[in-house]
Amino acid sequence: MTNQWTGAGAPMHPGSPYQPAPHPGSPYQPVPPYQPAPPYQQFVGQPRPPSPSGATAITAAVLSLFGAFVLVGIAVPLLVTAVGAPIFMWAIDEPASSGITPMTFGMLVVGILLAVATLLLALGGIKIIQRKRAGQPQVVTGSVIAAGFIVVQLVFVGFGVRSVEGFRGFGVFGIVVGVLELILAIATIVLAVVPSTGRWIDSPRS
Repeated sequence: MTNQWTGAGAPMHPGSPYQPAPHPGSPYQPVPPYQPAPPYQQFVGQPRPPSPSGATAITAAVLSLFGAFVLVGIAVPLLVTAVGAPIFMWAIDEPASSGITPMTFGMLVVGILLAVATLLLALGGIKIIQRKRAGQPQVVTGSVIAAGFIVVQLVFVGFGVRSVEGFRGFGVFGIVVGVLELILAIATIVLAVVPSTGRWIDSPRS
């Protein structure tokens, strides 16, 4: 048989339903009911999302740098010929041929355009590798200039193949090379503007 004490100062067990009211001025206060501790929770962080693939961006940068390398081999001879031919003709005392002819003027214009395209492709490819958005429009602009030059070149080569009998063998080879160059230029444009390239450029470096 157990006795329950009641009144001020009576001992109480935690969680007991019998809670005596304290007397005014009593130093003993009722013990609050026992509250179980909340279950331990382990917070697991969300898995880090995978980084965007840089395949398209890196491929666009490589093709852009390759295109710049090819174009510089075309632009430099054109500029040297366009500028050097009148000087050379003047040096050998041919004043009638020392001026700028329509051919040399055309070579000068094409050489300048290709030089600009070369610079844009080189800078754009480097900036894409550095994950800078400015590289994308530079690569696209340089590739468009290169593609336009290739199309004009294909037209002239095709005209030469049809008009000049002995030019056919070389002309067919030139057409094949020109088509491949055009495909690379278009591929560079597409790879530079696809969303995956932009996502990779904007993603933080790991």
